[in-house]
Amino acid sequence: MSSPNLSDDNFRQLGDMIAVRTDLVDNQYKPMIREILLAIHEKSSCAIDRYCVSGTLGTQPDNSLDDFGFDITIFLDCSASHQSDPQLHMQCAIQSFEKIYSAVRSFASVHHDPVVCDHRGVHFFHESGLHFHLAVFPSLGHRMHLQRKSVWDLIEQLDRSSGGLNQNDLDKFSIGLHESVTSFMHLGDPVCHGLVRLARLWRSQVLAQSGAAELSPYAVVLIMMRCIEDEKARRMSISSPTLSESKIFIDFLSCLSHIDTLSLTWQRFYEPDLVPERHLASHPLIVDPVNPWRNVVRHLTSEQMETIKMKAKESLKKATIGEMFGSLATATRGA
Repeated sequence: MSSPNLSDDNFRQLGDMIAVRTDLVDNQYKPMIREILLAIHEKSSCAIDRYCVSGTLGTQPDNSLDDFGFDITIFLDCSASHQSDPQLHMQCAIQSFEKIYSAVRSFASVHHDPVVCDHRGVHFFHESGLHFHLAVFPSLGHRMHLQRKSVWDLIEQLDRSSGGLNQNDLDKFSIGLHESVTSFMHLGDPVCHGLVRLARLWRSQVLAQSGAAELSPYAVVLIMMRCIEDEKARRMSISSPTLSESKIFIDFLSCLSHIDTLSLTWQRFYEPDLVPERHLASHPLIVDPVNPWRNVVRHLTSEQMETIKMKAKESLKKATIGEMFGSLATATRGA
């Protein structure tokens, strides 16, 4: 890291350059979200309890894009008809999802936006160019920790009875943990946010262009957050509070260059013994920080991992920011 073109200032400036402007969020994006939610409320007649909105974590169907947008989870109030049975709540949510999907499709058709629907929700581009991902889940608790515990109980029950839930089911149940994911992602200082944006930028500019888009933006963000946490711990041990953006990004690429042996777990919301034993022997392993049953890199193939390793090693040899991130001409805010 002796090159002045890979200095902390360069990484910091690039992270700031691709940040989404707060005035756009307040003046342009929030009204769009309200418009979508109002259309759903008026056209679906579903009992909406609450909703959670965050900057997108990259839940688009094929993971190939990393455009800035919003994840919206609508929590439905099914308690009046199903009381405390979470499985009946899920059935209610599935029925309501059809109504909400129709409402979103009707809304999007007015703006000439194609709608894609899969097990993770509804995905569509707004005429503004923003990518929206909308999902529906029953409200199992009116506070974040109650919702999280109820979803865990449901996953554990179904996981035991089925001998192990498949990835699609785990993705679906993880939608009900959106509030917890948002809480987890919002922790940290502005330096962390800039580095997370850079991690996603590198993925979209380098990795996704190389046929390894199955390493999702969510997984990339989690790897970067672990690198930040490790550097913070190291800095505390030497009584130096200043973080080095360049070192953290190099550590991030180094992790990716050994992704086939990577093993990351979290202890912020759950104890380690909640992670199923069958996962602990898996590599690579990145356990979802709010869903201990979900390995977010479970489906990476050997060929994809080799591509990731190769691209990370190539980036480690670059001498300038432009070379490291590929062509920056197409870099967008909020990457």
